[in-house]
Amino acid sequence: MENGSAAQLSQVSGLMQANSVKFVSLKFNDLFGRWVHFTIPAGRFNQEILEQGIAFDGSSIAGFQSIEKSDMLLVPDLDTAIVDPVLPGTLSVICDVVEPYTKNPYWRDPRHVAKKMESLLRQQGIDQAFFGPEIEFFLFDDVRFKTADNFGHWRIDVHEANWNSDNGEVNLGRSVRKQEGYFVVPPFDHHIDIRLTIVQALEQAGITVERDTHERATAGSAEIDIKYDSLLRMCDKFNLFKYVVRNVA
Repeated sequence: MENGSAAQLSQVSGLMQANSVKFVSLKFNDLFGRWVHFTIPAGRFNQEILEQGIAFDGSSIAGFQSIEKSDMLLVPDLDTAIVDPVLPGTLSVICDVVEPYTKNPYWRDPRHVAKKMESLLRQQGIDQAFFGPEIEFFLFDDVRFKTADNFGHWRIDVHEANWNSDNGEVNLGRSVRKQEGYFVVPPFDHHIDIRLTIVQALEQAGITVERDTHERATAGSAEIDIKYDSLLRMCDKFNLFKYVVRNVA
């Protein structure tokens, strides 16, 4: 089904009705690959936006346009439409950034760069590339940092860390010894509930999870592996992954 076609919009509209969607979150990447977004009422999400795009201020996005050339357009990619796993009653759609006058893809849009790389591989008959990252991250209870004119510091803390064995509370012997966190089971795996909630949200958002585990490091180390995909799709999934993890945690 052609992206942006009336038939595809009708299919997405059915998804919106079935899930009582009231808003649409239009997400796109800045130059550094970070997601930014704004929302519109569901009634405004129509064929005109798919064909003409929706305007935004490119000078306010990191690495994009200067103030005198700030007008830019977003064109939704309906292939990415899902019920937002974080915002209730909201459809999430990833957008491409285009030039307002030529309607050409914007050369600083990371999604456009990914599409060009995939196109180059096809045109030169090299091969088709797939990517399956093993995504590792930490779940901390507290992070404090400050940089001033005369000093700088940072401090992290998490309940399961071995440095909390004598912090004045009752020690139940459930801390993870340094560099021995790989595949530990509860009660040493303190964040299993959070990880499983993350996995459920990822699966509901259409991301296939292959495995989740406590990783080797002490202090909330975690890993969630997702199934491989093409460059563009994996970049979209990676941003969705970070979006889910940060909101669930």
